[in-house]
Amino acid sequence: MATGKVHENLAQVPELEALKAALANILVANGCSGESFKIVSRQPGVYTSTFPTEILQCKLGDGTERQIFCKYQIKDLPKLSYGHHGGIAYEAAIYREILQHAQVSTPGFVGVHSDDHTRQVWLFLEYLEESERVHQVDIQNGLLSAARWLGKFHAENEQRASSNEYSFLTRFDAEYYAGWIARTLELTASYQDRFPWLPNVCNEFTKSIELLLSEPLTVIHGGFYPKNILVSNGKVYPVDWESVAIAAGEIDVATLTEGWGSDVAQECEYVYQSARWPDGSPDVFPQRMKMARMYMEFRWLGDRFQWGREAGPWRIEGMGRLAKALGFLS
Repeated sequence: MATGKVHENLAQVPELEALKAALANILVANGCSGESFKIVSRQPGVYTSTFPTEILQCKLGDGTERQIFCKYQIKDLPKLSYGHHGGIAYEAAIYREILQHAQVSTPGFVGVHSDDHTRQVWLFLEYLEESERVHQVDIQNGLLSAARWLGKFHAENEQRASSNEYSFLTRFDAEYYAGWIARTLELTASYQDRFPWLPNVCNEFTKSIELLLSEPLTVIHGGFYPKNILVSNGKVYPVDWESVAIAAGEIDVATLTEGWGSDVAQECEYVYQSARWPDGSPDVFPQRMKMARMYMEFRWLGDRFQWGREAGPWRIEGMGRLAKALGFLS
């Protein structure tokens, strides 16, 4: 690729000179020389994302080369998915305050550029070379490795979740869950003749919500799907940290294993519990796991932009199976 060449979607990425200046300032602040710094090439990110992404090939003043992954929020955005997703400024805070100090593998944080006037935020991370999504490497072993990583991350952050240093994080409280229940009832109104038990199940879930609100809570990824988990050189690297929250860790386990079958799910749950609680998991874990899976049905059914014409029925059917397992339906 020619020097300074950018991909076709020019409207979605910063101009070269502005990008170079912002990144040079960050590198200088990190102790690198900003002299003779060059962006040799630019190419679009490999994987889809809520925001436009690029991979920069950079040449530093000492002649060394470095690849940097960039993620851009070009304009101020309204709250996405009813507060479930944060913007890039929130994700940058996660990297700065939590991930770069984590004891598990995480993408390297380079820095963030923000402009209060234009409302633009650009996140810079170390590029993970030769990385693949976890389910493209080895479905079962990949998922188990991700479950092990998750258990360690949750264990590391369990005590910190209640500290003042993490007070900036979103918290999944009773009001948060109530919003998803209310929107689910509204958006599934046309299905309630077919599934007359749905309002009652929503009511029973509300009564049992304390299962998800009680300790132990931790810092969760919030969208721990295989598509958001990369593997590079045998290590697990979760990405897209826009939905981080203080909540029940079982929610991340539910997203990791959704759609992979009961045998794989049970193996992942076992590996997760062993990594998070080596001395034995809480007795309430199985019930919380079912509640977390049901929350995920509310999470998708309660967001009109997340499900198409055919998604409603099978998710409601899945909710019915979970309701029976929880004793909400006979």
